[in-house]
Amino acid sequence: MVNIVGSGAFDLELDLAALSNTLGGIAEYEPEIYPAMYLRVCGQDGPLATIYGTGKFIIVGSDNKDNLFYVKEEVAAAITEAIEQPINVEWFEIQNYVHKGDIGRELDLNALTIDLGLTKIEYEPEQFPGIIYRSDEYGCVVLIFRSGKVVVTGTESKSDAETAYREIIEQIEELFE
Repeated sequence: MVNIVGSGAFDLELDLAALSNTLGGIAEYEPEIYPAMYLRVCGQDGPLATIYGTGKFIIVGSDNKDNLFYVKEEVAAAITEAIEQPINVEWFEIQNYVHKGDIGRELDLNALTIDLGLTKIEYEPEQFPGIIYRSDEYGCVVLIFRSGKVVVTGTESKSDAETAYREIIEQIEELFE
């Protein structure tokens, strides 16, 4: 597992410019580039919270569920301290589990497109450098690259992400034996 994405909403709107100034180095707000503030409460290598003026937010970069919920609480605490009034999370949920790995060999994507079944595959190398494989069984998308790297995204559970990843790897390995 590489990344768990969660989203939620606070119970009030936020003045992102003032909030960013108060939070200092852990916040980044450049409204001319993107209309949200980025906040890292666990250091530069930790998960990233993207916070909108409406109070909605997204957290990416957690490698486990407990850490995701911890970061949510730390974000709420940092904002509460900065605005000097309590802020509550109205709702928060996991949106997506992302799993990635490497097969360890280069792949012939043209051959793989045919072997995996054209009805589940999108492959337009002029637009995207990998195969987009849609799994009906797990309701996810699997990205397969010539380098052998594989990314599973769009699952709502860790076990579905891991199972979809394992199954696509097995299918690919069978095709190249």
